[in-house]
Amino acid sequence: MSTDTRAGVEVRPVTADVRPAVLALAPAARQDEFSGVAAETLPQADRDPGRAPYVIVTADGEPAGFFVLDSGRSQADPAAGLTLRAFFVDARFQGRGIAGAALAALPGLIHSHHPRVVRVVLTVNCRNELARSVYLRHGWTDTGELYLGGDAGPQHVLVLDL
Repeated sequence: MSTDTRAGVEVRPVTADVRPAVLALAPAARQDEFSGVAAETLPQADRDPGRAPYVIVTADGEPAGFFVLDSGRSQADPAAGLTLRAFFVDARFQGRGIAGAALAALPGLIHSHHPRVVRVVLTVNCRNELARSVYLRHGWTDTGELYLGGDAGPQHVLVLDL
């Protein structure tokens, strides 16, 4: 569990008590092609022991977002210890700083759950400039490389050095 108290969000593993609410989470229209929806990505994570699903919870205790940390080898950056996948904030909660607060809490979460990890990678679609700018504002660095294996087209490769 990791908390960013400035924005009042908590990031924690998906547990049985929040699972139904997490499965209902989805980004705004047209964003799902980039991140997927929890109803699809959570079951995928369940089937892969290398993937750990997390929920972003508001100060009021409402599940507001979702992501997966994948410890499998990344095709985009084989040197990375983890890959951030399927990161999104539910459409009802967008525009409140929740994504940024969750990204600010991410290093603490990784240090707690994966203390040996020193580098995290993600890919963000070249057409998703808003998401790319959020990641860059919160400590991620664009490697200048493109990952061409994405279903929705070319993706920027971003890393977070811890």
